[in-house]
Amino acid sequence: YAGIWDKAAGPASKARHGLTAEQYQNAFDGMSKNGYTISHVSVLSIGGSPRFAAIFEKNAPPTAARHGLTAAEYQNAFEDYASKGFRLKVVSGYKQGDSDRYAAVWVKTSGPQWSARHGIKGAFYQHVFDNYTYQSWEPRYIQAFNSASGVRFNGVWENTAFKASDLALIEKKVRAYMQANGV
Repeated sequence: YAGIWDKAAGPASKARHGLTAEQYQNAFDGMSKNGYTISHVSVLSIGGSPRFAAIFEKNAPPTAARHGLTAAEYQNAFEDYASKGFRLKVVSGYKQGDSDRYAAVWVKTSGPQWSARHGIKGAFYQHVFDNYTYQSWEPRYIQAFNSASGVRFNGVWENTAFKASDLALIEKKVRAYMQANGV
């Protein structure tokens, strides 16, 4: 494990690590009963078995968390929570047996425009990162993991340079041009 600590005022917090999926769920349930919400989850695979590390905070905004998701299940959860006004805070990929799984935390809060990608192949990560940078997106969370098929990356970016309406207009114009020209 590696960690970074900031010395700053903030809510009471508790951390747990080295948890199996069942222990993680039990910690999540127990912390929730005591007024804590999850603010971060990270998962690693030891011998094909996931081990969870989590940080819980008192009096945090509403959150939603899911784990053990396939890529398709994660995408469905991502779209569902985003449609309900939740922002993705963390997505942690890990290998479970011979397949990839995802654990994620969404938070219901406002903020700048955001975008996320998961399962980016190692060979394409720099290209994806550079494209976001060229479009004024700043990384807020990046995670690398050993997947069943090699190194993969997950990321969350924010854009404070453009208003949401500006980005929507750009997207609309680009899509119209692509459709009109068969791109």
